[in-house]
Amino acid sequence: MAVALAIRDVLYGGGGASPVEAAAAAVGVLSWLGFLVLAHRRIAAMAAGRPSAPDPGVVRAAALCTLAMAMVGVVLLW
Repeated sequence: MAVALAIRDVLYGGGGASPVEAAAAAVGVLSWLGFLVLAHRRIAAMAAGRPSAPDPGVVRAAALCTLAMAMVGVVLLW
């Protein structure tokens, strides 16, 4: 949610976005989309009977997406 508010501030803040802010916003959006893809895959796996344990690579990717979104929020709000 913080990333969405920070992106809104960059786009509609009135001062225009610097290249760093624009790049951070793009990374935030891509991280969010990556997290949504991972979540969709997990939901689909859980819909089928008894799901297996998540793959460690998927868990790492989800953690990296979450960390990236948090870092982007900090960069944009700083």
